[in-house]
Amino acid sequence: MPFIGRGANELKNKILRGQMQPLVCKYSQELQGVVRSLLVTDPAARLTMKKLVRMPTIAAHAAKLRPSSSPSSVIDTIKVPRNITDLSKKLPGAARGKGLAHPADLIVPS
Repeated sequence: MPFIGRGANELKNKILRGQMQPLVCKYSQELQGVVRSLLVTDPAARLTMKKLVRMPTIAAHAAKLRPSSSPSSVIDTIKVPRNITDLSKKLPGAARGKGLAHPADLIVPS
């Protein structure tokens, strides 16, 4: 925790003054620097989100979180029977009769 106080008032004052404890050393120096930059009390001097996401390390981690495939390629992996009425053979029987439409009822005549 970067801010530690004996009570809410002391904690608030430390936050407002930017008096923070050093981060645990298990975090990299770079991460510690980022956290300190985000907690600067002067908004003009504080690290902006725009600058944060442009940092090489942050950008690299963000790239790992982005889906590697486009939504259309994910949709292409869903197998749908050529004849939609065949789908009813694969549905669990317990779902019928509980207000759920039968797949054959979903077919709209063209």
